[in-house]
Amino acid sequence: MSVTEYEAKFTELSRYATQLIPDETTRCRRFQRGLNFKIRKELTGQGEQQEQVNQPDPNARMIEAVMRLAEQNAQLLELQARRPHTSLAKQFIDLGAKEFTGTIDPAEAENWLKDAVRILNRMGVANDDKVDLVAFMFKGEALHWWEATERLLTMPVPGVVPAVPQRITWARDHGIPADSFYQVRPECTDVPKTKFKIKAGKTLSVRKWQAAFSPEGYLDIGRTLSRIHRGGVHPSIRGEVWEFLLGCYDPKSTTAEREEIRHSRRAQYAVLKEECRQLFPIVGSGRFITAPVITDDGVPIQDPIVLLEANPQKGPVSLPQENGTSHSSALAKEEDKKVIQWKLTLHQIGLDVVRTDRTLVFYEKQENLSKLWDILAVYAWFDSDVGYCQGMSDLCSPMIILLEDEADAFWCFEHLMRKLRGNFRCTETSVGVETQLCNLASITQVIDPKLHQHLETLGGGDYLFAFRMLMVLFRREFSFGDSLYLWEMMWALEYDPDLFSLYEDPESVNEKAEGSKGKPKSIRQYGKYERENKTLGAKGAEAQLPISVFLVASVLKDRSTKLLTEARGLDDVVKILNDITGNLDARKACTGAMKLHKKYLKKAKKT
Repeated sequence: MSVTEYEAKFTELSRYATQLIPDETTRCRRFQRGLNFKIRKELTGQGEQQEQVNQPDPNARMIEAVMRLAEQNAQLLELQARRPHTSLAKQFIDLGAKEFTGTIDPAEAENWLKDAVRILNRMGVANDDKVDLVAFMFKGEALHWWEATERLLTMPVPGVVPAVPQRITWARDHGIPADSFYQVRPECTDVPKTKFKIKAGKTLSVRKWQAAFSPEGYLDIGRTLSRIHRGGVHPSIRGEVWEFLLGCYDPKSTTAEREEIRHSRRAQYAVLKEECRQLFPIVGSGRFITAPVITDDGVPIQDPIVLLEANPQKGPVSLPQENGTSHSSALAKEEDKKVIQWKLTLHQIGLDVVRTDRTLVFYEKQENLSKLWDILAVYAWFDSDVGYCQGMSDLCSPMIILLEDEADAFWCFEHLMRKLRGNFRCTETSVGVETQLCNLASITQVIDPKLHQHLETLGGGDYLFAFRMLMVLFRREFSFGDSLYLWEMMWALEYDPDLFSLYEDPESVNEKAEGSKGKPKSIRQYGKYERENKTLGAKGAEAQLPISVFLVASVLKDRSTKLLTEARGLDDVVKILNDITGNLDARKACTGAMKLHKKYLKKAKKT
């Protein structure tokens, strides 16, 4: 084994025995002790005389070392003597407790611990006994790790005052609040607190994320999805994880292939943005507008507000001209219907931008507001069939915060819109989200017919009261941090490994669906929601239902009793549903949605 291979293997294995790896403080202390005295004197500012005065007597040091060793041995003997009572240990084993010899698979270790916890809860033992009983089942490598951990907790550090001996306790990890990653302005005191917590061993951490890639860059998507479902994604890597969840990249691509795609997309975004800038010079200028710039029939509007927003330092003057274009030509009537429609949306985008996530410190900066406006303006030009609709700013805002590069944020938002654009497509006779509302009504009618009948009696059979939840994916019902946690769990649950190919090369996906030969995808590469669709035989419209519809159905189901007893009109329904803001738990909501989904598919299969 080469030095490089040894270093890589050591780094990999050190993840499972962090207690044995010295931290930065210990390394610094060891480094300082090993320095030449003259160098150490320069670093510490201590004179030779002071060093000699403070130098303890060799005999005293020897006595101190012997006393410490005796104290440590006594503590170890106490730990070894603290074994579970024979009758408890026998009962623990009789109820099915199994030995644990160690594993490098976190999921395997977690499953073993879950089985042990289930038995311990059944026995009703005290927390201290739980620790001892679990440790009693450790064998082999697991036992070596446990004994090493106990030694570290009782061993005094040389040269410092020994700490009070610690003991591993049966304490629940309540996690670290994620609010610090999305700072709220001090004056906004009524903002709901984020319930999402960063939990070691559950949340997808930076280390776990990096370990999920092979040396070539292939991502183990199955394990990643499982980790996200258990505890979400650490905020520091959320942006790059979302790019995979939304289908921006194929988990079976290499690092080099992804860099090539990223470079190509950034160039494509630059071209799109330049097209928009040529049509309206404020795009990309670091500013944005909130007043109309054109009439429905294409006549430019020289609104003083627009002129002031375009040139805040110079006051209300004419809109900036490009390439020597004359003032008269700038005021010429626009004939291109696509350009007219695009310019008609620009002020609406501006009005929504200044209202989006204004409680966050992030949007106190003008450059971040203009970046959000630029992306939405470019998207409205890029997808002219949908253009811009209210609600898109709520969906785009997290991308700006999570992804530093504007082009990366744009394409991440664009891939999210591929999932949701049907909700925003409007005609003269219908709104796109009506399809999802009809699906919600059908699901509620199957799951809770009494509630459905009550809502129809109140005149709410069209379920328009759930319009906002589906349009912006619960952004208003959850805190900012919790809504991001909800989104990534939803996307992980309904993940399809063919998502990238479906977007980039739909013909190849269709060929596979028609029965062409090819290696089938492992079922573990699918999200849990998609796996249930496959195992329970969901077909046609049932297979196309997004998990967001079942999330809304779960919320209605949970408040069914209150809606049935207190709602006497649609205003009461809206009020009851508004009361959930800030009081929902994202993980419980997803669990409830999964249960309803399974129940709905089984009932639909019988009919």
